[in-house]
Amino acid sequence: MSRHEEYLPVNPVQRYYDWRSEDKSFCFYDATAEQRYSENLPWKFYIIRERICVRGFDKNTQMQVFSNEIRFSSKEELNVRWSDNTTIAKGLWKDIKDEVKANGGHFTKLFYAMSDNLELVCIRIKGNGLLSWGEVVGKSQKKQQSEWISVTGYAEKAFGESINTFPTFNFGGGLTPSEDQVANDLFAELKEYGLIKSSARAESTTATTSSTVSIPESQLQLDPSNDDDDLPF
Repeated sequence: MSRHEEYLPVNPVQRYYDWRSEDKSFCFYDATAEQRYSENLPWKFYIIRERICVRGFDKNTQMQVFSNEIRFSSKEELNVRWSDNTTIAKGLWKDIKDEVKANGGHFTKLFYAMSDNLELVCIRIKGNGLLSWGEVVGKSQKKQQSEWISVTGYAEKAFGESINTFPTFNFGGGLTPSEDQVANDLFAELKEYGLIKSSARAESTTATTSSTVSIPESQLQLDPSNDDDDLPF
């Protein structure tokens, strides 16, 4: 490790949220307390940065599945790996999606966001949650830039012999001037962390792919019992 790496900033993301069907809510895992917590609905967040990745759990190998983060799935390559760092597939999503899904990986949207208590969080959405997102929020990029996103509740869908839940979304009103300033500050923190980490990675490897803020392996927090994605993308 170089002397410069000694002073790399700490990841500013406070919590990582995933939808848990049985809890009917977005939940985060507190590693210190070794406990999972859920947010009461309705719950809101404001988008600061949106990215795409692959996440999942391979039941055959009993390993987590993850990838780098990209902005455009039609233009940028995904490098999908198991948790032991072995590559599953690498390429554009349309070219590798069948192989990835066969190994437990799912197309996932990441929203780096300001939470309702004005902290920087990361919200991960896949499966039916993405369809729900597209029904209202996904139709207006302009409103996403100026309004809170409200997780209004949940809906249900049959998956095999079980009933799974997924979040429902709507817009939750504009930001106050003070909230807007906090969002700008959080964006600056995220940008600084992403630029420095990307630079450090570029020095240590010749195989570079598009990414911004990478999620440490310790933050993957995948749960094989929470695999309710029956969608083709």
